[in-house]
Amino acid sequence: MMRCRAFTIIELLVVIAIIAILAALLFPVFAAAKQKALITRVHSDLRQIGFALQMYYDDYEAFPMARTFCHGMSDKLEDFNELPPELHSSGYISIKKFADPFSPGHAYKYSAPGLGWSNGVKTYLGLWAPEDYPESTKEMQLFFDPLTSPVKWVAWSQGPGKQVDVFTADQWMLPMAKNHWYPYDPNGIIVRIHDGKSSP
Repeated sequence: MMRCRAFTIIELLVVIAIIAILAALLFPVFAAAKQKALITRVHSDLRQIGFALQMYYDDYEAFPMARTFCHGMSDKLEDFNELPPELHSSGYISIKKFADPFSPGHAYKYSAPGLGWSNGVKTYLGLWAPEDYPESTKEMQLFFDPLTSPVKWVAWSQGPGKQVDVFTADQWMLPMAKNHWYPYDPNGIIVRIHDGKSSP
């Protein structure tokens, strides 16, 4: 009669240690793959938002007005620049495409020069861009007129990094300042511009 041989405590500990080492090696790979998949999704969503904005323009001969709203003078970028609700309410895009996976509870962002809404008040909103865009060799300027601005609109995601303090001087120039784009800045934003240019 054959007797089953049980694991010794040493053998069991060795197996557990091997599993722990493999898990420690694989978890960062899985996390990086998940982040890359989210970045790919964001690029796809922003591309579809770009198509929706162009369809809106084709129908109304103007891009939707930008909106900016800060919750009690928040210094978090997530509280500024809402994506135009007209894109959803007019059926140009699904409301699901508004959700930014890198900023739970918030939508993608949008900015455009010209007449817009600031905290519910109609006013002129500016957009920072280099005067010689797309070459972008000149200093950033603030454009209020959509006819003279070299950039007609910008849509972006918070990106996988930390929150950005919009009251820092050069960060007021978001989203056109490339030094705050991901992956140039690991905490940067993921951008799409009206001419199809985007973050790498």
